[in-house]
Amino acid sequence: MTHTASPTFDIPYSLGDRVARLDVLAAVLDTAFIIPGTNIRFGLDALIGLLPGIGDAITTAISLFIVHEAHRLGAPKHVIVRMLGNVALDGLIGAVPCSGTRST
Repeated sequence: MTHTASPTFDIPYSLGDRVARLDVLAAVLDTAFIIPGTNIRFGLDALIGLLPGIGDAITTAISLFIVHEAHRLGAPKHVIVRMLGNVALDGLIGAVPCSGTRST
């Protein structure tokens, strides 16, 4: 019986490729769309955030991926800590409507 190695998905991207990929992700999340006739821009983050409960969880996970990539790219520790604080604050504020009390 022969054993074949399973394919790996860890493609070795260059530093420039990784930064460019994060730039595209940030643009899609923050400014991908424009309201016609205005200068108002928004991204998928705002649209995904409209989904009750799961939307904020999805955007928090994407944000944590960005922080992880920043760590892998060698961002200073104080920057990573600040990024994590921003992600936590955004996640907590987004969770407020789900954790509110119900009036009778």
